[in-house]
Amino acid sequence: MEKTVVYLDSNVVIDVLEGREDELLGLFVRSLHIGPYCYPFSAELLSEITDINYADRNRQRMLLVSNLSLNIYFENSFNSIGFTTKPPQQVFDTITEAGNDSDVFLHFSNLIPFEHIVKLRAEYELEPSVLNNMEPLDAINAIEAALANHQNSDGTGGVESPRSLREMVSEISNIVEESFKGVGQGLGEQVKHDEPRNDLIIFFSLLDSFGYWGDPKKKYAKGSRFIDAQHALAGSYYGAVVSRDNHYIHKARAAYDYMGITTKTYSTEEFKAHLKEVLGSQ
Repeated sequence: MEKTVVYLDSNVVIDVLEGREDELLGLFVRSLHIGPYCYPFSAELLSEITDINYADRNRQRMLLVSNLSLNIYFENSFNSIGFTTKPPQQVFDTITEAGNDSDVFLHFSNLIPFEHIVKLRAEYELEPSVLNNMEPLDAINAIEAALANHQNSDGTGGVESPRSLREMVSEISNIVEESFKGVGQGLGEQVKHDEPRNDLIIFFSLLDSFGYWGDPKKKYAKGSRFIDAQHALAGSYYGAVVSRDNHYIHKARAAYDYMGITTKTYSTEEFKAHLKEVLGSQ
């Protein structure tokens, strides 16, 4: 039987590890042995469930990851993108040596204060409580309409604001590419994501900025949207993504729909119910 690869967000794995989802753990094990799924791990997952100060806990957590993933690893590096076979410990050693990106995300998160994001939404007349009750593509269309109808407030005839999300993504992408030009020199040929995925991190972050299931202030300050965007990018190579975080799962669904990526999204409870249905018939 060909198995579908499923991306487990770190909160799902931690809930299992800390005994809050014993039923789900049983369903995972059954689905591995008699069902249609397997659960490859990523560096993003390992970095969130481990801590260099807790060696014994790390070993226990990586043992579970090894068992669930069957040591199948999704690698998203400068030279390689795709599934391979590696034990979690080997990947952990590599990312520990390379250092943690959390300080970088924290820095980026503070470049634009949360209050400025709230002001941006008001300027474009975008109300999160309205957007969050729309279907993903309907919410995106509402953001697109706000961009298309927006007028430059200064009236000086300066540079026009982007009139669509694609224009905005393109402008930001060009800035990022120029800023990081030359990074990775000497590491060999860089492997890039294909066109639907190339700007997914930027698009995911823009959804948050415009108020579609945007992070609350405390989570925003931690730069979590950048980490979630990385999870969404990695998850786009899987058949499905599972998370307890509603903000993350809704933004991922919207990004996948917009870019024509077929990855399915499930909350933890939705996937648990799905596994019960699938495994009940076997």
